Amino acid sequence: MKFNKKLTLAVTGTLLAISSPTHAEINTLSDFLQADAPFKKDFSIADHDASVQFYGIVDIGYGYADHALPINYNLPQGFYPGLRQSSTYTTSQSDWFSGGLSQNRVGIKADANLFQLGDSNVKAVLNLETGFNPLGFELYNGAKSLVQNSGLTSAKNQSISNESSQNGQLFNRAENAGFSFDQYGTVTFGLNTNTFKDIITAYDPVNADNFSALGQSGTIGGSGGVSENQRLQNSLKYTNTIATPSIPLEEAKVNVGAVYQWGNDINLNYGYGYATQIGFESKSFGIQAGYNRFSDAISATNSGTVGDISAKAYNTHGWLVAARINPVPELKISGGWEQFTRNQATDTNIQYGDLWGYNLDNSCRVAQGFSTAGETQQFNVFFLGAGYEFGPRFPTLAGLKLQAGYYDYLNEHPQGVTSNTLSGRAGTWASVVDYQINKRFDVYAAATETRFSGIYYSGYDTEQLVVATGLRFKF
Repeated sequence: MKFNKKLTLAVTGTLLAISSPTHAEINTLSDFLQADAPFKKDFSIADHDASVQFYGIVDIGYGYADHALPINYNLPQGFYPGLRQSSTYTTSQSDWFSGGLSQNRVGIKADANLFQLGDSNVKAVLNLETGFNPLGFELYNGAKSLVQNSGLTSAKNQSISNESSQNGQLFNRAENAGFSFDQYGTVTFGLNTNTFKDIITAYDPVNADNFSALGQSGTIGGSGGVSENQRLQNSLKYTNTIATPSIPLEEAKVNVGAVYQWGNDINLNYGYGYATQIGFESKSFGIQAGYNRFSDAISATNSGTVGDISAKAYNTHGWLVAARINPVPELKISGGWEQFTRNQATDTNIQYGDLWGYNLDNSCRVAQGFSTAGETQQFNVFFLGAGYEFGPRFPTLAGLKLQAGYYDYLNEHPQGVTSNTLSGRAGTWASVVDYQINKRFDVYAAATETRFSGIYYSGYDTEQLVVATGLRFKF
């Protein structure tokens, strides 16, 4: 088993510091199993209240896919049942995987009161989060999975590979700092999530990273069209939630969010992007809407040359609307519609040199996603499903939850092109049964089936079934 030294030192050092006798708040095993935040410490710095929390998730399971490429431990998920895979590899796969319900992570949250500004208490805030695979103890690195499969012509030598917004950075899930102004919101700068990702996380009917079509795909699961934009480097983000007692619904509130990115995921000098969000939440009903637009967005892929990485650039824009209703507290019905469009990138023939430390082919240049001005392609994603918690109605089944949903992903016929090789459809059914043992542990079983059609999937597997079970540990 190969260990990432930086990750090991960071995790071990932080865990020892926070869980040492000086800081420990947990005195017994029972306290640990029931505490909301077992590794959180409140303290004072020069009479300023502060807190620091170390947290994480370890999610490991065992699953079966009826036909799939072998799992790649550099990726955030395992089987990727909604990913187009080679039809020449027809062997089934049974293997350990990670990230079934939640991607594995460790992180630190910290805040400190600074001063009063009018009626607002100003705090400094810090968020650092690392995604890693506990089976190989490697940082999540989509780019590495692509490079490992570049230039391979035989399917039996290949493994699953996919682009990602997590590409080997030490803090690949979050790395931002800023200020909180109580009722006036929070501003952070650094690596922030796209507001589309925030909406998807709350409204995905099957909230399971490896089994939901939205959870396993950055392209449709929170980026607005290019996976790398699910998390935004060099970005400034604002979020706020405002209570609205004048609305006669329990726990009624309005929320807003906006994020702006300088440059793209690779270079500050090319491109820009922004994403917005507005919504309403209450105990029985919620609705969210978002819009985003990006210039020179980088979409990485395999290269034809062994050891290299390839990429295309697009301009993208998209919108997303999602809603939920809770007719009774234990039942949540949610769904939504996402639409995004890819266009020709603004800047052409840019010599980036490398992507995330890997040699870029095409003379170190990112290719145009569309070669001719006016070429565009639209994508539509529809999703609907429900989750039911048995405990409120059946106390003996407390902790048991069932989720099921359907996802329809359509690559529309490109416009302005003479030939069509990109249109297709992927329909995914997903279901998860989850039993929460206590606040730290839950066990689950899941099944996902995806059917593919259209010219984009011609020559590839037309169906994939995955069944799996696993254990998740949260702290």
